[in-house]
Amino acid sequence: TAGDRWPASLGDAIEIGCGTGGFSMAILARLAANRVLLTDISVKMLTICRKRMRQIPGLRPEAIGYATWSIQETAFKPGCFDTCFGTAVVHHVLDVAFFLRQVHRLLKPGGVAFFLEPNAPFHQALVSALAGIVATWLERSAAPTLDIARMASWIAEVHCNIVNSGDLEVLAGREDKHLFEGSRFAAMAEQAGLQAEALACGPDPTGIETIQAIMEQVGIGSDTMAALLSEWGLRQAQYFSHLAPADRAPSYLFWLRKPAAPPPRNDAPMVLWLTLGLEPAETGFDLVAEGWCVSGIAVRAVELTWNGARHRIPVWLPRPDVQQALNANGRFPALHALCSGISGRLSAGPAAGTGLEVAVVALCTDGTAIERGTVTIRHGEGSVTVR
Repeated sequence: TAGDRWPASLGDAIEIGCGTGGFSMAILARLAANRVLLTDISVKMLTICRKRMRQIPGLRPEAIGYATWSIQETAFKPGCFDTCFGTAVVHHVLDVAFFLRQVHRLLKPGGVAFFLEPNAPFHQALVSALAGIVATWLERSAAPTLDIARMASWIAEVHCNIVNSGDLEVLAGREDKHLFEGSRFAAMAEQAGLQAEALACGPDPTGIETIQAIMEQVGIGSDTMAALLSEWGLRQAQYFSHLAPADRAPSYLFWLRKPAAPPPRNDAPMVLWLTLGLEPAETGFDLVAEGWCVSGIAVRAVELTWNGARHRIPVWLPRPDVQQALNANGRFPALHALCSGISGRLSAGPAAGTGLEVAVVALCTDGTAIERGTVTIRHGEGSVTVR
């Protein structure tokens, strides 16, 4: 499923929710790694995992570590791992957005994470088709009561998680908390700063292989199974034919990448030219601001404070003249110079006629606030320039 995304080596890796080590063994028997930390919330599971890992020929014991960890603890320095992975683990986590932020924190720039998780649209089609068959059988008493009860219980479990998706109060008490929609999961991952793909893993366009495997686990009888499979071909079409190609598989392989280190910041000093003046208005006076502001870090607004109240004017208007006059040598990013214009009119009230003391601060997109001084403006004395 991963194709050429698959790494040549895991490097320094962490598995989240390794359980008894089945996935760990499969991965480490086939892929090189420097060091691997296997984590789970259960000491019992980790003990079993450790015994099983000894069965892998050629595996260096000193390269494998084990730790109880629930993702809630801040137990690792940022950027410790090249690879983070897990299978059937994220759908047990209540706060998926927090989980993804933790993954971002764990990874080195350029590192990858991958998780195998259940596909909600596919399972919605699965339970819908099966519910139709069960309903028909109930009318005809066409299957043993125990088999019907087992199928109905499984349908209800999946249905509960799908219809309550996002309701953390309901999901908190459930062991399986989520089935995922690929685009929504990818959007959450991107909000956490990760590049994300939702890949269809194990395509099953009609769902027949998946429903057979699940019903075997549920424990329905062989006669009921034969009857189910004979009806499935007709029942499934109305549900599975409408699925998008990425949803025609029981699981997604969520492939995540932390972007490589960003390019060096352009920290060229800020240049500001701002004129402030008072003009009569219906309710007293308006404070009129005109000018421009350009810096190596994008400036989003100028903040003007007087009489304890703060007011912001966005920095965005097109100023080709600033680019030509100030930035011909590329001192600043062209985008910042071209979109550096400031223009605004703010109500200052009737008392402003006696004078207004205004503090000026430039607000940057990286969260910094740069003080540019305080000026006193009086009506009739012309504009004051802040540089």
